Amino acid sequence: MKTLNWPMALGTTFVLYLITILTLPINSRFATITVFATIAYWSRLPGVSIPVPFYVLYQADVVDIFMLFIAIHVSPIYGIFFAIFCNFASRSAGIFPSWPGICQDTIILSVIALIAPLLYSLTNQNMLLVVAIYSVLRIFGFIILGFLWPLRSIPQLFIEESGAAVAVFAINMFYAKVFGNFFENIIQNEFSFNWILFFIVTVVVLIIAIIMLKISPARTAKRIVKKVVHKPTKKISKFRPDAYYHNSDDNYDNLKKLI
Repeated sequence: MKTLNWPMALGTTFVLYLITILTLPINSRFATITVFATIAYWSRLPGVSIPVPFYVLYQADVVDIFMLFIAIHVSPIYGIFFAIFCNFASRSAGIFPSWPGICQDTIILSVIALIAPLLYSLTNQNMLLVVAIYSVLRIFGFIILGFLWPLRSIPQLFIEESGAAVAVFAINMFYAKVFGNFFENIIQNEFSFNWILFFIVTVVVLIIAIIMLKISPARTAKRIVKKVVHKPTKKISKFRPDAYYHNSDDNYDNLKKLI
């Protein structure tokens, strides 16, 4: 992914991780949301660094489903801010899609976040049905905004959104079916901090640090051993008694010659 701004991506990741650690003792709910944001952020990065026709990767993120969970079980306002952050922070580290397209997507997500609790109530708290309705509304939102704020020709709009509709529906339903209960239980259980997710994020952060900062565990261990063992040994060798006496004898012989 040559079009990805790695310093931006890594910097954002480490900031989110630091916020998670600092807020965990104070507010486990916020710390959990930042863990979700870290995962959602990285799931969006492939979609903003690979151009058409691989834009389907943009639909393969978990931003949508996390936003729905947060909007329903915490607050629609939290869901809106979550969507805004994931959309704009990920796009800042990539090139694709265009900024106007990101703005359109953010508007659609924000509107759906506002009505997500109502959808959850009307569907008798059926998260699978909510995700299905959301996927349809998101595509209709792009079509409506395509007329009000045209970024593409009408034929291109319908062709691309038809393909995106299938991808969005299939991917979101897959996430909801496979991971929905797991994430919903975390949120419903008063946002109890999930150490499994935190451990996964920690491992990813460490791997990124090792790869990008070119940290070699073997080299680091050798440096530590060299500093701890070899340097003190060299210092001690300078003060060997035999060396001291040898130098003293040489000085005595030189003094005799002068006399």
